[in-house]
Amino acid sequence: MHRADAAGPLRDLAERTGAVVMTTAGARGAFPEDHPQSVGMAFPWGTPAHLESDVILAVGTQLGESTQFLMPPGWAGPDTQKVIHLDADPAVLGVNRAVDVALVGDARAGLVALTETLVDRGISRSPSDAAATYAREFQEFRHTLQDSYLEIDTSPVHPGRLAVETARFLPDDAVVCIDGGNTGLWAHLAMTFSRPRSLLWTGHFGHLGTGLPYAIGAKVADPQRPVLLLSGDGAFGFNIQELETAAREGVNVVAVVSCDYAWGMEEVYMQKVANTTIGVKHSEVRYDQVATALGCHGEFVEKPDELVPALERSFAAGKPAVVQVVVNDRENINPPGLDDFVGMYEASTT
Repeated sequence: MHRADAAGPLRDLAERTGAVVMTTAGARGAFPEDHPQSVGMAFPWGTPAHLESDVILAVGTQLGESTQFLMPPGWAGPDTQKVIHLDADPAVLGVNRAVDVALVGDARAGLVALTETLVDRGISRSPSDAAATYAREFQEFRHTLQDSYLEIDTSPVHPGRLAVETARFLPDDAVVCIDGGNTGLWAHLAMTFSRPRSLLWTGHFGHLGTGLPYAIGAKVADPQRPVLLLSGDGAFGFNIQELETAAREGVNVVAVVSCDYAWGMEEVYMQKVANTTIGVKHSEVRYDQVATALGCHGEFVEKPDELVPALERSFAAGKPAVVQVVVNDRENINPPGLDDFVGMYEASTT
């Protein structure tokens, strides 16, 4: 969607049809998430719309694991739910779910053509009562959950408080990069994206460590926009040496590192599978001091009220910065949606 510059045509088609819109994680921002027809990211918050929609128009997506392959139990079966799939790559059409209508073409051009056809035929619809309810309930759920985390004033910092506080600090034109396992789930929960090309994240296997390179690339590509990375400590360690690259090249990104000093998502899996954990704990590395040694600005946060001042100093530092935040490791292993996330991958491998 982003590569095809299809955000405008997507909104035009959605508003003409009255359809609810959900995006995959990688397409967040292609449709404004504060729009009254948005039900946010396809997983895990759009489930009622998943199940009860009569027709699905899938655009520019492989319909992979992050959308549960459009298969039950997350979605209705082919006998009651029709699928139209538009993609530039014909090889992905019908691979993960049989489709009723396959359209080969560029996302932008395809959406424009569909809208023009509706205009020519005089077809226009307002959102149905059910669609309006889905969107309203999504907005209410999101705001209620986010507000609840801001009230948690414990130390170490609650990971929900970290994610929401960071999200609300950022200006609307910020680019956010996300990296990590459970940290990624907390970040997606807290963030709202209403502009295209505002999020860089990949949920595919093997993505750990992409966050800092993504952030550097985003800042080089668009130097006027603030760029923030929210990463788990395990993921951050993969390419921490690129802080030196950022400092040497004057690429002023801010990395917020959520430190539970563990492989948090792996700990959850190991508990579920083996009822034990082995080798999941890290040393309590001072990433802020590593950043300083590599020519960057460093901040260390242990209490919630220290976070916003640390972010303010980091963005004003005139150099790359790392804000290390110590989070509650027991809270960090159970982000909302984790059980569904685990179940999704278990289902995809059986």
